Amino acid sequence: MPVQGIELNDTFFKLVIWYDNEAGYSNKLLDMALHINKL
Repeated sequence: MPVQGIELNDTFFKLVIWYDNEAGYSNKLLDMALHINKL
């Protein structure tokens, strides 16, 4: 799980957290299969 943090000042941080589940992986796999099929 990638995590990125940005320090805005001495007392405030902004965290950006990204979590990809199996559905996201499956969708990208399908996109790749469709792209290969077009070649």
